[in-house]
Amino acid sequence: MESKTVMERYKELCSYLSRVYNIHLVDHHLDDVDTRGTENLIIDILRKDIIARRLASLVMMGQWDGAKSNHRRRLFCGKQCWDVGRGGGGDGMVLVQGRGEYDQRDLPVLIRFLMSNWNRLLEFPPETEHISLLREYEFEVSLVVPSYGETTALLQRQMKKWYKHCKDPEKVEVILVDAGGRSEGRRNGPDDDCNDFLVMGGMDGLSDDSSWGCVRVLEYSGGGGRGSCLNYGAAAARGRILTFCHLDTTLPREWDGKVRNVLLGCGENVVAINGARDNHRGSGNVSRRGEEAIVRVNACAFGFGIDTSKEGLGNGPYPPGIRAVETTANIRTHLFVLPYGDQALSLTKAMFDFLGGFPDQCLMEDYELVVLLRKRAAFFKSPTSSFGYQEVLKIVPGEPALCSPRRWQKFGVLYVTFMNSKFINLYCGGLGPDQLYKLYYGCDPPKRKSELSPWEEELQKILSAND
Repeated sequence: MESKTVMERYKELCSYLSRVYNIHLVDHHLDDVDTRGTENLIIDILRKDIIARRLASLVMMGQWDGAKSNHRRRLFCGKQCWDVGRGGGGDGMVLVQGRGEYDQRDLPVLIRFLMSNWNRLLEFPPETEHISLLREYEFEVSLVVPSYGETTALLQRQMKKWYKHCKDPEKVEVILVDAGGRSEGRRNGPDDDCNDFLVMGGMDGLSDDSSWGCVRVLEYSGGGGRGSCLNYGAAAARGRILTFCHLDTTLPREWDGKVRNVLLGCGENVVAINGARDNHRGSGNVSRRGEEAIVRVNACAFGFGIDTSKEGLGNGPYPPGIRAVETTANIRTHLFVLPYGDQALSLTKAMFDFLGGFPDQCLMEDYELVVLLRKRAAFFKSPTSSFGYQEVLKIVPGEPALCSPRRWQKFGVLYVTFMNSKFINLYCGGLGPDQLYKLYYGCDPPKRKSELSPWEEELQKILSAND
């Protein structure tokens, strides 16, 4: 994604609203007699238009400093920086720059509008507001699987397992995203056969039955790594729920039914509010009167497991200490609600699109999306807040998803555990995903066809259409 300043993104947002929706800003004011109506229109646009919402998010990035006791917003505009807090004389917002105070009107009008309405814009609109979308879903679940330099043998073996463990395969769409990797060689080393990749004249042998709702193989040549690859598959998905699964991950029995139960509320929701536990069935949104709120599951994932069965180990050894890896990973998963990509992260397509999908980066895209979901869960936490609902990221109870032991077989438990922790710390310390990829795999990430993300390319087409 192209790096631009806040003010550059702000100008793009203003231009986009002007070109697409005929909303103009003149002398720091909305050029409309019905200002309130225009504000409501902008809110509706930002909730439904992915490009406008991305631009607004980039404008607002880094402005909220929740660690400060005064809960001020920090706004960066070029080389200027303001702390925005409450004025001593009332509820009005003031800008604090150095030792002087400036009126909030010194800020561009649209930034003032975003700051005033940001909490409202963060709310995920219920699907009932987009009831037409429900008629567009052809399947209950879309299983999106990225593949880079994998063998057909592994693909066929995993497809059989996913099918065997699927409750309602006719309601499931499988999307296999072929990201290439045949000439580069697989990242796990030269021992893998990289030449026999998705060579299929049909779908024979991919399942014991042909009753999948649909199986599609999409060729992705845009480069950029797994984040853009996953977004490509998600954009083509026709299911109401998206389940992102690594090719070497084995899903638990009735995985599709469990995901539907958690996200759509077909099962039982147990919610503790004000110290009381209450069981609810049916809607998926737990409604309570008075001080209690609706609870929405924004995403879910399975527990973590490693396939140490005879088939899972193949011809390799049983890695000593592998059970300790499972234990510590599940402590992270259940105690901190921090699942990783090999635990089959699932969320509704509406939520995925609302959040903007995975970040367009080659590594740590799953980590970034889960961190965002956790932040939303923390933000929409209080049952007595003005939002009227809570969000939770849920770990599906029961059987875990099983990932392949091949990394631990090849490098050993201690080495893999140390390197995983090291790279997470490096990433959190500011090392970029491309640099991290080079360290992790010893080569450059897959080359991008364009330095712009797909949404930025679409934005540039719109902004340059009448130039």
